[in-house]
Amino acid sequence: MVVSCVGLVWGWVVQRRGHRRDLLDPPTPSEARGRKRDRTRRSTGLAPAGRVLFPVAAPVLPALLAYVVGWVLAAFTVREYPSEVGARRVLEGRSAAVTWAAGGAGG
Repeated sequence: MVVSCVGLVWGWVVQRRGHRRDLLDPPTPSEARGRKRDRTRRSTGLAPAGRVLFPVAAPVLPALLAYVVGWVLAAFTVREYPSEVGARRVLEGRSAAVTWAAGGAGG
């Protein structure tokens, strides 16, 4: 029970730290697509490994599940995702370039 509670908090902390780190340097839309594609490829290869490791991990499964629950809760309770921040910065950069090219830079 105690290990599960620690796992829940640990999952929350890991997700929040990663989110904060990604917000400081948000990805551009193309970087976000590339990261998502890489995660999808990696997860399909890890699925068979998970089936093999399940009997070994069964004693600590409640703590692992609590970690996942904490991670997911932290991921779903953020105000904005780093990919959104990166996309907004790209769009703001484009709109500033268009304004400047149209003579809005005080020329």
